[in-house]
Amino acid sequence: MAKARKTVTKTTPGDSPRCLKALENIRTSTDFAKAMGALAADTVAGRISPSVTGAACNAAGKLLRVIEMEHRYGAGASAKKSNTLKLT
Repeated sequence: MAKARKTVTKTTPGDSPRCLKALENIRTSTDFAKAMGALAADTVAGRISPSVTGAACNAAGKLLRVIEMEHRYGAGASAKKSNTLKLT
């Protein structure tokens, strides 16, 4: 039986995460998907620790939940009211 090989990506401590720029410029769902993909790639490459990735994914999930709540419970398509959910 053949032995399984481990693929190791060598990174230096000076390697900065490539997903930072993508995470700063999220405006659309496509931008969000690209940023999450870049975050996953940086995690696999060892540029970001799994715990930081978990925290970022948790925050992203909560942001998506807010958008869902705005869509579901917002003011609607009324011209006088905005569709922004007020949390007060």
